[in-house]
Amino acid sequence: MKFLPSKKAVSPIIAVLLLIAIAVAAAVITYIWVMGFIGMATTARVTAQGQIQIEEASFSDASHATLYVRNVGSTTVTLDAVYVIDNSAGTTAVGKWTASSTTLSAGESLTGGLCITDINPTFKRGHSYTFKVVCADGTTAVYTSRW
Repeated sequence: MKFLPSKKAVSPIIAVLLLIAIAVAAAVITYIWVMGFIGMATTARVTAQGQIQIEEASFSDASHATLYVRNVGSTTVTLDAVYVIDNSAGTTAVGKWTASSTTLSAGESLTGGLCITDINPTFKRGHSYTFKVVCADGTTAVYTSRW
């Protein structure tokens, strides 16, 4: 192998400095990419859920109850289902219900309440019942009362 004396090469010191600079730049780029990826993976999207509260439950007879529901959150909610759990008997029923409106704006309460009708099995005196109201966005409220 023959060396050409007229051609000058990069000195070994400059070459080492260039390699170190390239390695540091690659490490910085990799660090930024990994931190961005971890940030996206750990950031959960939080959807605005409402907050509802059952203020009172009253029984009119063995197959009718009224729940007084208020939206205490900052978003509008839409009532979707009512579950009635007989704590004394350990049974759960999906209540048929009627209300003046199924949508509650922030701070609004149901006029006349949420009337549960035709519950099967029927309400029994002396039993404890848990009412669970579920909204379309997953918002829930639970209230326990004894008849």
